[in-house]
Amino acid sequence: EGEVCRKLMATRLPNLHLDRCRVAPSKLHGLGVFAKRDIAAGELITLYPGDAVLHWQDASRSIANVSVLFGGHVPACDQDARKVLLEESRAYEILASDTISIVGNPNLNLD
Repeated sequence: EGEVCRKLMATRLPNLHLDRCRVAPSKLHGLGVFAKRDIAAGELITLYPGDAVLHWQDASRSIANVSVLFGGHVPACDQDARKVLLEESRAYEILASDTISIVGNPNLNLD
């Protein structure tokens, strides 16, 4: 599992043109993602690679038992594990399993 996460976080797809959505101010919550055109059922809209992977030793998801792996695209100055574990950052977390989740940084616009 850990090796797969490392490979995913280091991989970028530079020629994957998914210009089907945009980020704009949302009436509901800060920024939102909006379709630029009609989207067909089952169509890939965008790809969310994440900026950090959180990997817990067990399903308790205790902060004391977590390791943080940053993507190769994240600058060293932004690789702060303590910040990723804050409630504010966890608002951008997607659970992948009982022991793995992916966290995005909405301020990181590198791609």
